[in-house]
Amino acid sequence: MAEIITISAVLILGTLLYWLSTRKSSSQAKIGLEMIGNEALKTKDQVHVDLKISLSMSFSATTIKYGLVRLLQEVQNNTKTRIIKLLQQLSFVEVDNNFVFTDKVRTGLKPLFDSYGLEITKIKVHFVRQSK
Repeated sequence: MAEIITISAVLILGTLLYWLSTRKSSSQAKIGLEMIGNEALKTKDQVHVDLKISLSMSFSATTIKYGLVRLLQEVQNNTKTRIIKLLQQLSFVEVDNNFVFTDKVRTGLKPLFDSYGLEITKIKVHFVRQSK
């Protein structure tokens, strides 16, 4: 059961970022989304998420947070208030052209993962700006 929940949590994160990638009109550059690394560690109750997003245009952390909140409202309607409160804590730091979730985000998301019996082992988002 733990493995199914683990994979579901990863799929929700993947779906949510895919949804973000389709928000722009077709005439504008879109986000190319690629999940890299292990989708989920097979170890019981652990989640390993390493998402890579190639950007051909600039997206702010605020835009990304808005997209995460919007999709989680749809996917997790029964617990959306709690999830929104957690996502309001989202913050990013830029390191060598990558935006990495800070410890505040890890701490903010922990109760959500705990409620599913999951442990966050690694959550990282890379933003790679493509040259034109």
